[in-house]
Amino acid sequence: MAQTNTVTVESQRIEITGVQNARELGGYRTRDGTAVKRGLLLRTAQLGNAAPEELKRLAETYRVAHVIDMRSSMEVAASLEPELPSAERHWLQIMDEQQMVRRAAPVRDVLTDPKTDQLTRLKACIEAGVVSDRMYAECLDSEQGQSGYREFFRILLNNREGGAVLWHCTSGKDRTGIGAMLLLSALNVDEKTIIRDYMLTNDFFAGELADVRSRLEPVVKDEKLLEDMLVGTRGVSERYITNALTYMKEHYGSAVAYLQTKLGLTDDDLTTLRQLYTEA
Repeated sequence: MAQTNTVTVESQRIEITGVQNARELGGYRTRDGTAVKRGLLLRTAQLGNAAPEELKRLAETYRVAHVIDMRSSMEVAASLEPELPSAERHWLQIMDEQQMVRRAAPVRDVLTDPKTDQLTRLKACIEAGVVSDRMYAECLDSEQGQSGYREFFRILLNNREGGAVLWHCTSGKDRTGIGAMLLLSALNVDEKTIIRDYMLTNDFFAGELADVRSRLEPVVKDEKLLEDMLVGTRGVSERYITNALTYMKEHYGSAVAYLQTKLGLTDDDLTTLRQLYTEA
């Protein structure tokens, strides 16, 4: 039976100054009556703006053993990953960067023109399909995405000393959100909770999104385009995550079957994940 879960900023936030969208998966009840352990599974935006004392607090309070960076090579170069004491660092390329470059080719002039404002660039990315409500499903279907998330689970399975695992991309919402969706599915958390956890990003970025919306609404009258443009900044849309979940169900039968078929998780792996990260 699916459990009723509290999914709020207050229930999931981790207090790390200088790190946006910082939260955990702990506390969620699973379908079989266990609960995700607190303080072990942390998801955030990039760590580049965190003060040294905050990084020290991550190491001491959460005993972070692994930091998984899911950003692209350009994003990494723009904001180098800081050292986190005692944590092993991993860089997983989730998105196929060459495919993104090819997809953006028709609007390259718009994207590279220094006179073009940010919102015009964003609209061009949407029109080119770089940002779309199919991009999560396409990521799950791609060799690059499968390779990256396969390694994500390998790290989780090898984390046997009780320390926390922290994963992030730039805003901690898309690549990070897919990772959370897959992991919560593996831990047998119900789909409604998975979607609500994903949508929390809009609450964590509420102020920034309100400002962007106020600038967009007078000039963007198409609601779907407006929503996609918000996703292209700091927001998330339920269409994106439900399309990913539907993709896995239609092609593999369920999210767990996708994990087993495409990421190679065995029944023993699923049992191990639940032993490591859930409790009665």
